[in-house]
Amino acid sequence: MVRGVRGIWGGREHAIVELEPAEERSVLSSLTPHEQQVALLAIEGLSNREIAARRRTAERTVANQIASIYRKLHIRSRTELVLAIAGSRSND
Repeated sequence: MVRGVRGIWGGREHAIVELEPAEERSVLSSLTPHEQQVALLAIEGLSNREIAARRRTAERTVANQIASIYRKLHIRSRTELVLAIAGSRSND
């Protein structure tokens, strides 16, 4: 089950998504642990810069990880990332 809250703060729209543990594993299992962390932060609505700051890494590293996530999950956007994770339960 996916539970989410959407809101606007800091002038930007954000989504907070909570997933059941089995759902996270099913979609994220093909990703490295670092990619999993980045994916979960991305679906919360954080920018690459915000993810990099939170993880104390370079923004370019995050951009590369996002690109790798998209390739592995056969998606092209953060919206599709949220949908892929949300739809994982219905595909099981």
